[in-house]
Amino acid sequence: MSRKDASLSIIAVAVLAGAGGVFWNTSRTSERKGNIDFPDGHPYMCNDCQHVTVLTDKELFRIKNAARESGSLEPARIPCEACGSKNTTLALRCPNCGNCFLRTAPGRPVCPHCNKPFPLPSGDK
Repeated sequence: MSRKDASLSIIAVAVLAGAGGVFWNTSRTSERKGNIDFPDGHPYMCNDCQHVTVLTDKELFRIKNAARESGSLEPARIPCEACGSKNTTLALRCPNCGNCFLRTAPGRPVCPHCNKPFPLPSGDK
């Protein structure tokens, strides 16, 4: 085996190892509840019964993918675990008290449970 063939073999092994690492890391994301914006999952509040359904990234992807594959032009509707209604809205979870609520006005959200404003994102003044 020539020196050039040995170098190509080493490069091929390194590329395969890197691809395997990327695959392993991305396949683990389905084990997480949420993402950086919703680390505890995605809270959807039912507009009919006020129940909060929390979905993982994997569950949310499955619902949205099924709606897309059905050919529907309507956005995916998240069903309520309590009453079955599909009249749900992505809710905000208060970082102070942990309760969920729907945003009702523009501007900086204020929790209706503890009356504390949401902290500003880092870098904002």
